[in-house]
Amino acid sequence: MQFIFKSVNSEMRKIGGRKLLLFSLFFSLLSSFLCISYFIFNKNNPDMFQSTNLIAITVNFNTLTLSIFSACMWYFIISSENKYGTWAIIYTKPISKFKLLVAKNLLFILFYLIFNILNFSVMGVYIFINGYEISILYFLKMLLLCTILSLAIPYSQLLFHLIIKKGILAASLSVIWIFFSVTYGLFPVVFTKTFPIFYALNIVSDVMMKETTILIYLASSSIYILGIMLLAVSFKYYTYE
Repeated sequence: MQFIFKSVNSEMRKIGGRKLLLFSLFFSLLSSFLCISYFIFNKNNPDMFQSTNLIAITVNFNTLTLSIFSACMWYFIISSENKYGTWAIIYTKPISKFKLLVAKNLLFILFYLIFNILNFSVMGVYIFINGYEISILYFLKMLLLCTILSLAIPYSQLLFHLIIKKGILAASLSVIWIFFSVTYGLFPVVFTKTFPIFYALNIVSDVMMKETTILIYLASSSIYILGIMLLAVSFKYYTYE
C-alpha cells in the first residue's frame, strides 16, 4: 500500500499535480455551470424538475464534459510520457512497466473521482437551495452508480492513446464520445444496451430498470474497464510522434 501511494505521488509530481487538479476542477465546474444554465433557461418547464429528470440531465452534461476531460487527462498522463523517453527506457527494464502504469491508472481515477463527486455535489447544493424534491438516498445511489459506470467513457478514450501514436490526435478523437452523448436517443435500444459507454445514461433514463439489469451493467462495465487496464499494462508499443 505504501508503495502505491509513493508511485502515485511520484507520478503526480512528475506530471504536475496542480495542473491535473485544476483541470479536474475546471471541467467539473464547467459541467455544473452548463447544467444549471440549462435548468435556468427551461425554468418554465415543471416536469424538468422531477427528481429523475434532475439526475438524468445532470448525468447527460456530466457525460458530455467527461469526454473532453478524459481526453485531456490521458494526454498528460499517458501520451506526454514521450518527452521523458519513458517508453524507450522501459525496454531496458530499470523500472517496472506494470507498477508505472498501475500508478498512472490510479492517478487518473483519483482525479476522476474529484471531477465526478464535485460535479454531483454542486448540483446537489443547487437542487437543495431551490427546494426541488429529491430523495437523498436516490441521489447518493445515482452518484455511486454513475461514478462507476461512467468510467467506461474515459477508459474507451484510453484505447485511442494506446493505439494512436500522436497524442493530440488521440485526444481529439474524444469527439466520438461527444457525438454518442449528444445523439444517444437516436440509437436503437439494443445498441445502447450493448456498449458500456451508454450504461450510465441508460440507468438515469429508465426509472423502472430492474436491479438485476443494474447488476449486469455494473459487472459488464467492471470487466470492460479492467480489461482495458490490463491491455494498457501489457501493451508493447507506446512510442508517440
